[in-house]
Amino acid sequence: MSKQSEMIVLPKRPSSGQVGRRIALLANHYAVKFNPRLVIYHYDVTIEPTVIGKDDITRAYEVLAQKFRQEIAQAQPVFDGSRNLYSSSPLADIDSSGKTFDIDLEGFGGKMRQLKLIIKQVAIIRLQKLIDYLSGKEDEIGNALQAMDIVLRYLKSKSVTTVGKSIFSRQTRDTVKDLGSGHIAWIGYYQSLHPGQGMLTLNVDMVSTAFYQECSLVEFCCSFLGGIQIDRLASASDADLARLKRELKGRRVETRHGPFKRKYPITDFTKIDSRRLMFNLGDVEISVEKYIYQRYGIQLQYPRLFCVQLGKAIKKIFLPLELCFLLPAQRYMKKLADREVSEMIRFTAKPAADRKRVIESLIDQADFKADPYARKFEIEVNNRMVEITGRVLKPLPLKYSGASEVQPRNGRWDLKSKQFIESGQLCNWIVMTFGLRKNDRDVDQFISSFTRFSSSYGISVARQPNIVSVFDIKEIEYNFCSYDPKTQIVVVILPYGRNDVYAEVKRMSDVYAMIPTQCVLSKNLKKCNPQFVGNLCLKINLKLGGINTVVGEVSPNEVPYLDKETFIVGADVSHSGRNEMKPSIAAVVGSLNPATGRYYSNVRIMPARQEMIVPMDEMIGELLKAHFNTVSIKPKRIIVYRDGVSDGQFAQVIETELQGIHRACRQLEENYKPSITFVVTKKRHHSRFFCKNQRDSVGHAGNIPPGTVIDNGIVSAQKHEFYLCSHLGIQGTSRPTHYVVLHDDNHISADHLQQLTYALCHLFTRCTTVVSLPAPTYYAHLLAYRFRQILNVWGGSDGNSTIGSDDQGIIDSSVNEKIIESMKKRLFFGNYGLFFA
Repeated sequence: MSKQSEMIVLPKRPSSGQVGRRIALLANHYAVKFNPRLVIYHYDVTIEPTVIGKDDITRAYEVLAQKFRQEIAQAQPVFDGSRNLYSSSPLADIDSSGKTFDIDLEGFGGKMRQLKLIIKQVAIIRLQKLIDYLSGKEDEIGNALQAMDIVLRYLKSKSVTTVGKSIFSRQTRDTVKDLGSGHIAWIGYYQSLHPGQGMLTLNVDMVSTAFYQECSLVEFCCSFLGGIQIDRLASASDADLARLKRELKGRRVETRHGPFKRKYPITDFTKIDSRRLMFNLGDVEISVEKYIYQRYGIQLQYPRLFCVQLGKAIKKIFLPLELCFLLPAQRYMKKLADREVSEMIRFTAKPAADRKRVIESLIDQADFKADPYARKFEIEVNNRMVEITGRVLKPLPLKYSGASEVQPRNGRWDLKSKQFIESGQLCNWIVMTFGLRKNDRDVDQFISSFTRFSSSYGISVARQPNIVSVFDIKEIEYNFCSYDPKTQIVVVILPYGRNDVYAEVKRMSDVYAMIPTQCVLSKNLKKCNPQFVGNLCLKINLKLGGINTVVGEVSPNEVPYLDKETFIVGADVSHSGRNEMKPSIAAVVGSLNPATGRYYSNVRIMPARQEMIVPMDEMIGELLKAHFNTVSIKPKRIIVYRDGVSDGQFAQVIETELQGIHRACRQLEENYKPSITFVVTKKRHHSRFFCKNQRDSVGHAGNIPPGTVIDNGIVSAQKHEFYLCSHLGIQGTSRPTHYVVLHDDNHISADHLQQLTYALCHLFTRCTTVVSLPAPTYYAHLLAYRFRQILNVWGGSDGNSTIGSDDQGIIDSSVNEKIIESMKKRLFFGNYGLFFA
């Protein structure tokens, strides 16, 4: 936990919940014992002159420990590879004034560098304070967890690859999968200390990350460019070379042809092969191919291949591809292709029982009992998973038209013999096909089946659609601009993998034409059965202004706050890819009536990488006005579910977003002060739960039942937090959502908040399953995703043009205002389900 998050005071946890059927669970947490009387000495390590690169810092410390064994190594301290050094006993003659050590670090070609390492004592960590925190006597945890985490990871970090708190050891057939395009999936494990109620645990989980494949540069280039043969690589186009540069710039390669192995970062690729690429060697001009032969006696196998430029731009080094080898364990930070993501999921998704076995084998391999550093710091890790008691909440009853009420079973239900609460009528609609003939048999069959089956769900088709065939993405804009503004919906049939066409359709429908659209993949036309049409009707009915389902008979004491006096808000922020500086998108939705699943929506464009929703006051103010204009009631309470926030950002969220909501209320009316509850939803965590008794598990993957809530044992003794697995895990092991309450004027009990949250997971009205997040949070996520697609094709209909922004990702204000004003016509009027179905 960061210092910033420690400074805020979060609501104290209420009594644990009592509602629900009790279930025995195992968590992927292992009890940790430590000596509360132990004192850990914290030192800061700086290097002069500055050393660039984690490997060099680690090597410098190893040289230091070897050279000064009595002063340093004898105490068996642990180093985090950056600048933090921890010891269980004071280091000789080193205090807060510091001590300087001189070492020689070997560089390329055996060249030695003289370095100074300055070590200063910066803190004394008393583990008794950690005991007090775990028992609820202390509000701040201090730096003890960070120090103990380094201790338990230090021995492994000296011999394996680490990425943050994840550890990747040997590559075997069971742990590595070739994804193609020069990338691999590598299975490792995550470990981190976790404070719970009266106990400290080590959270251990299986993780997977993409890396570059360790191979020759020739092999990588062929694989990345589509698995081409080497002779075709020789004729790579300028576009291919540009792709390779974007992919590999900054990646490190090793050369092995000289007396010493050398490592360089990739800078660029040449357009000229090694036979024709010339440079001056003294007074003589010589080709790269000839130089390699004369200097090293190597006859190149592929002299007609282009060369790679290595090192710094001011000192250009050109080498043939075949002499360069990508170094191992280089993490792939870009977005994987859809095909690679699918391969990775298939490789890593394991049923609950299999994942549990993998985790148990990892803890056995770690063998903390034999770890000399763990023994030195008096830390013991139990090798059995922690047993906890969960509770399975009752599902929310849902009502359809007439007397039909459904009780979800194992997180799902079906539409058989059910009609929507309020259904639309299709009188003026269009079917647009992309790349298909107008009289295509599959299209005709789809329209016929849809017309026949949709009536069973309450949607009547009064007139057959007009069919429009489009073959070029540029025709989409022309067609939408020519459609009757009274068109109710355009059903667009798309080929698989054409995300550019999808984005262009949504740009035209959402911003310009103001006509709802429903996209259907052409490969799904043949399976136009009642179930497929039913799923389609769920989305289309919302876009026609209908209501699919409402909450059934349930008392307010069982599920509170599903009323018009409660304004339920979902908020999320979408960011561009890791290596892109495109604007971030803030999306906020607010309920019209949470029991019907209808929400207003609002969106803003923010600078790249900005997580805090700075314009929260404007966005909430507009949503509250829209709510009042519709139901003529000012909400008495506001409940916010905010997604995507880390522990270290809690203070900022309270200062920026919660205060923004307060300002929005005051701006509407000076004395308007609704009670506010602010909850953060988190999916990025590594806690997993397994049924202790196999008979309690559900589904093919053997997961914990939907509705399982955990609010004891591994949760904080201070904070109001809980885990809820609301959905049925179909593939792999279910990941529960972690909920943390940042503010609570309503003083909601644990049972009421957990039941409300679970109920909202039933009200995601575009499907007949209970989802993993409360519906408003899910809607905000979808809205942000949709808006990003619109931005990505803004300004053109070729599917490739992107919105203009500066190098900080700040968008042009005139473009921002134009998009916002265009979309507000749909955000607040008429079609509540436009963005969510």
